[in-house]
Amino acid sequence: MQTARYDAPGGFTKSLFLQLVSGLADLDCVVRAFYGQHALEVSDSKVRPLPPPPYVGADRITLRAWGPDAAEALERAGRQLTEGVRGEWAPVEKFYDDLKAEFEAAPEGRAYRAKREARRRDLRKRGKRVYVRFNEPPEGGYSRNFHDGLDEGGLCVFAAYQIPQAKPGGTYVVDPGENLPLALQLLDYLKTGTRAYLATGRRVGRGSSGEPLLSRYVLALLPSGSVESLWEYPASWWQAIGEQAGRSERSMT
Repeated sequence: MQTARYDAPGGFTKSLFLQLVSGLADLDCVVRAFYGQHALEVSDSKVRPLPPPPYVGADRITLRAWGPDAAEALERAGRQLTEGVRGEWAPVEKFYDDLKAEFEAAPEGRAYRAKREARRRDLRKRGKRVYVRFNEPPEGGYSRNFHDGLDEGGLCVFAAYQIPQAKPGGTYVVDPGENLPLALQLLDYLKTGTRAYLATGRRVGRGSSGEPLLSRYVLALLPSGSVESLWEYPASWWQAIGEQAGRSERSMT
């Protein structure tokens, strides 16, 4: 299954939503689309209504697709939204990519990125790849996306590296990849002292924010202070990015 989420501008309506979803009916895949209290499924060239989702904001469109043409369906929907009649619709992921590129365009930003990439290469050589989970599992065992309330199909975790020799029990360096939303969420967890767990289990895919998903998992509480982030932006940068990104609306559970 593949997932895409897009910001919808003011003026986006139920009829435009139906038009968007109907334009995917010729593809060989199943697509489930959610917007506000509206939900539609496309399969076998037909569009069917679905029960309303637990919560999808009126400013967000969520698409989930699986089957041979799943990637093409999400790509086509993205093009239609981006090139829509108002010319204003853009995927949430593009917003974050552009924001990160803006901060890393300056010499200081390029230096931070180079340092991050060098540290990642070093960790791949001397660290053990593991998963770290913040907070206890939600009721039911599987994570739900904070924004739309949909089941992620597994427990959301972070990829990390364990460095055994750093301190008793090891140091765990969490690597959100080049995913700015995950880096922001990680920063929140570390700043608030959220409990961290070493997670083991079977990886079953990625969540809607790009994070790894586990099933049949086991969690072991990690010592306080044993987890850190691979990202090392200055505090003033994080504050500015957080204000622009509205990170509280894009967190994972």
